[in-house]
Amino acid sequence: MNKPAAIDPPWCPERILTLLVEGTSQVFGEEFFYIFVRCLAQATEMRFAFVAELEGPEKNLAQTIAFWTVDQYGENCQCELRPTPCFENIKRGIYVCPSGVAGLYPDDPWLQKHGIESYIGVTLRDSTGNCIGLAALMDEHPLRQVAQKMAVLKIFSGRAACELERMQTERVILQTRDNLALMLKEQAAELKAAHNKLLHNEKLAAIGRLSASIAHEFSNPLHGVANVLAGLEKRAILQPEDRELLVVAREECRRMRDLLRDLQHFSRPGAGKITEFALNAALDQLLLLANKELTKRRIKLLRDYQPNLPPLRAVADQIKQVALNLLSNAMDACEAGGLITITTARKGDHILLQVTDNGRGIKAEEMPRIFEPFFTTKEDKQGNGLGLAISYGIVKQHGGVIKVASRAGKGATFTVSLPIMGVP
Repeated sequence: MNKPAAIDPPWCPERILTLLVEGTSQVFGEEFFYIFVRCLAQATEMRFAFVAELEGPEKNLAQTIAFWTVDQYGENCQCELRPTPCFENIKRGIYVCPSGVAGLYPDDPWLQKHGIESYIGVTLRDSTGNCIGLAALMDEHPLRQVAQKMAVLKIFSGRAACELERMQTERVILQTRDNLALMLKEQAAELKAAHNKLLHNEKLAAIGRLSASIAHEFSNPLHGVANVLAGLEKRAILQPEDRELLVVAREECRRMRDLLRDLQHFSRPGAGKITEFALNAALDQLLLLANKELTKRRIKLLRDYQPNLPPLRAVADQIKQVALNLLSNAMDACEAGGLITITTARKGDHILLQVTDNGRGIKAEEMPRIFEPFFTTKEDKQGNGLGLAISYGIVKQHGGVIKVASRAGKGATFTVSLPIMGVP
């Protein structure tokens, strides 16, 4: 920035206007205000000049945009309006104090430090007439040629107000752009998550259809094998060792039959009568059966039921099965003692069932597969990996949602949300 030439006395209005116009006509933004305060101070032969913007929720703060002190730029600062002449300036619109300004504002440390004697300032207003800032001149000596200096301030305060409004509008536009970019980013992430969820649901549906088909195809020949084995057990004369093998074969047939039934339940949970029942009471009945196992494993159980829950319209046995599956998984996760919390609550037109444990948790890479059939996180491969898959199918058929939140080593929380009135 080129330093504007000094004004030679006597006072020359034309020279002042030319100096300010040449200095500020081709610049914008903060650069404009830096040149503006320097030209203003030198043109009016005042030692201090500044432009400030009003800030704060109540516009009670003045933040300088550019500050000229004696013969150099000063450091910008922020101050409250009330203990300074800026407060009177904002209130009146135009404020002139030809002398004694430091005495009038003894609580303004800046005036006291620099021994300011005179002050002249005008407000900056936007296109709607609202005050958005101020421009002011100060000096250590009494003010001279007040009318001329006020005329210069009035003329160029309009240009300064326009530039300040432009800067504020630009900030709003940039902030809006950033907000839109953030919203687009968040929406893109939500869309991706929804897409992944859709793919996951389609994958589970495909697995369910395949499982049902496999179960159907295997059930008939398995039934035939089981009948043959039953006939052999009744009619054949066998050695004790052979009869033991036959018993083992029949037990394996039963296990395969149960496994195939579970596969069918994953795809299409078994039919049951929909009734209205109290979820808290149903859970208490279920926990009576689990108390012995909980005691054996030294696991503490905490019930956190919301009282006076409305009756849940659902197949009670199936919801109990979901709760039992979640409880069994929580007990397996608590290897050597631990805490399991069962929570119920109402959220809008849904009832929430939450089972939380402080066990080993689930690894991040395992989370996407947690509801797939035959997938298990248990290191000793206990069970067949169908508990959560069946629970997923039951909850989905009831029009609900089942979610899991977990970190390895930090336990897990399974949350089931079911519509109170059931599926329409």
